Amino acid sequence: MDVFRPMVSLTWLDLSHNHISVVSGSLVATSLISLNLSYNRLVEMDCCGWVIPKLYGMAINDNRFPALPRCLEHAFQNVTRLTFDTNQLLPDIMFQLGRLTNIEFLSLTDNKLTHVPLNESTIPKQLKYLNLGHNNLKRLDVPYVPSEDLHIDVSSNCISKIDWDRVSANLTKLGMEGNPLDCSFSISTRADIQSKLVCKKHCIERCDSETSETECQL
Repeated sequence: MDVFRPMVSLTWLDLSHNHISVVSGSLVATSLISLNLSYNRLVEMDCCGWVIPKLYGMAINDNRFPALPRCLEHAFQNVTRLTFDTNQLLPDIMFQLGRLTNIEFLSLTDNKLTHVPLNESTIPKQLKYLNLGHNNLKRLDVPYVPSEDLHIDVSSNCISKIDWDRVSANLTKLGMEGNPLDCSFSISTRADIQSKLVCKKHCIERCDSETSETECQL
């Protein structure tokens, strides 16, 4: 990354669709606003020496990350859009992402998330869209939602249970298509959601559903 330091006017950097397996050096690019490292072979990355104060968009899709880059919460402090789709991320990464105070769009589809704590420590206050689709989530608990503007998408998981007592009243937009239990809704208020909401049950072969084979056939 040191090779880009002299490029003081660099605003967009696209290194996607290569065979990059190691990123070394420090990215110092004070004019950079967008960085794309998608479709590579990255397993880890150290961002502790990075200086990218104007970066607002970061894409690291289709790599092999089991964990987030080191110092991500410091280097990406001003990022508003972050996508980490199709990696191997585990649930504990949410606490690190919760420190990204300016993030508005966050996508973590197709990872190894079996459960995701969604609370004040993991949901950034400015977040407007969270995509957790195509993972292996079994339950949905959203006790904290910073505002009614937040849209949460958990499509194509294995969610079969929702504890409504642990779902924030601020949640007005939820996508659940492709789960054993689909309670998708988009409403203006949550005041009477439980009386009006109609949840649909589906048999999803890839999920370890509690529904028996006979019930599925019915």
